[in-house]
Amino acid sequence: MELTFSIEYRTQWGESIAVEIETEKISGGRGQSVLALGTADGQAWTGRFTLPAQGICAFQYRYVVVKEQRVVRREWNAVPRRFPARDFLAFNFPDYWRDIPQDNHLYTSAYTHSTMCSAAPSPARTPIIYYARTIVFRVLAPQLGAGQVLALVGDQPSLGGWNVSQAIRMQPYAPGEWVLSLDAEGLSMPFEYKYVMLDEQTGSMLEWEQGGNRRSPSSAILPQTVLAVFDHGIRLPEHRWRVAGVVVPVFSLRSEGSQGVGDFGDLATMADLAAQAGMHAVQLLPVYDTTQTHTWRDSYPYSGMSVYALHPMYADLRQLPRLKSQESMSRFGERAAELNAMPQLDYEAANKLKCDYLHALYLQEGSALVDDDDFLRFQAEAEDWLIPYCAFCLLRDQYGTADFTQWPEHSAYKPGEARMMVRQRGREAGYYAFVQYILDKQLKRAADHARSLGVWLKGDIP
Repeated sequence: MELTFSIEYRTQWGESIAVEIETEKISGGRGQSVLALGTADGQAWTGRFTLPAQGICAFQYRYVVVKEQRVVRREWNAVPRRFPARDFLAFNFPDYWRDIPQDNHLYTSAYTHSTMCSAAPSPARTPIIYYARTIVFRVLAPQLGAGQVLALVGDQPSLGGWNVSQAIRMQPYAPGEWVLSLDAEGLSMPFEYKYVMLDEQTGSMLEWEQGGNRRSPSSAILPQTVLAVFDHGIRLPEHRWRVAGVVVPVFSLRSEGSQGVGDFGDLATMADLAAQAGMHAVQLLPVYDTTQTHTWRDSYPYSGMSVYALHPMYADLRQLPRLKSQESMSRFGERAAELNAMPQLDYEAANKLKCDYLHALYLQEGSALVDDDDFLRFQAEAEDWLIPYCAFCLLRDQYGTADFTQWPEHSAYKPGEARMMVRQRGREAGYYAFVQYILDKQLKRAADHARSLGVWLKGDIP
């Protein structure tokens, strides 16, 4: 495949434009490459490359700004520029830089789930069709709701001749994106066109997009060539999206079965209540780990020691395996009931109860984790933050302070030393990874449950 890229972007001194290309292999793997574009004036950037199509089912790309051999900026890519791969075809991409759109919130899972918007068909079910000469129109239109479809109409007979009843319907290709693949034989370049919104059932016109006519590229489309036209977003009025919600700290969500403090299990129950009340949002205070002194001073939720690690206090012990010791289970159950009956949260006592139980469970179940595929997958995906976090926890407890400037050793973070420490003290470090694995699963479970009800969880700053 021959890929030709062109984009207008005014760079600063020392900057250049490149294209990141990701290929999807038929075997299921992925490949990546970065291709530099050239320019004569620092604004018009072009490049032509040959991409082997053998074994590739699709590819996608985005533009990046490079300075001193380092990517310093990437364009918005929530809706990727993705195409099926075809051997012996040439692709022409006259593009523009995609910044974060003003209606970016319409592409979030918060919007799509809480409004119960149906996900667009996958690219496998809505294919881009290639002809001897092909022009592909792609436009972002997240404003469309249920029962509404997008169509294209233009100034040529094959484009409907500005007759809306002859407009050509487009297909949803990705969430918020619509696509139309046309046989370019008989099209005279350039031509003018616009998008219109139609009623899905009747085909009647609901609304023309605003602004002047759009204009196609002027160059003729050669045989075995695909011209991809990525248009700026649809020019339709933004329909303001407003929902009701509730702001509540997780630690306040105590229920009858809690262990002295609200937890991620109670958060799922809160989502039930929000849905019953017709709400779509539950905003939380930070839920990150604040453990620095193991005292009440750690209770301030905005003093997080990590923007990834979750607070052990929010583990729902009801979702965890029981301890094999009946005596221990009885003791924990009695203590949990005492704490849950208190009129106010006893942070130190509740946190100690949770950590004591998690330690006991780790001693009981931890040896099996080395063969647990789910746990190993979590460790691999979270490695970038989990290893430093585990190393920090080891040193904090070893030296009795979270103030690393007071540590006699390892006060300066060095990735290699942290990795070696975690490996050498694997049994101790494994506990912290074990707890984060539990918390990650429970929070995801609560979030997924909320989304299934059309409710989304909104986090606070760390």
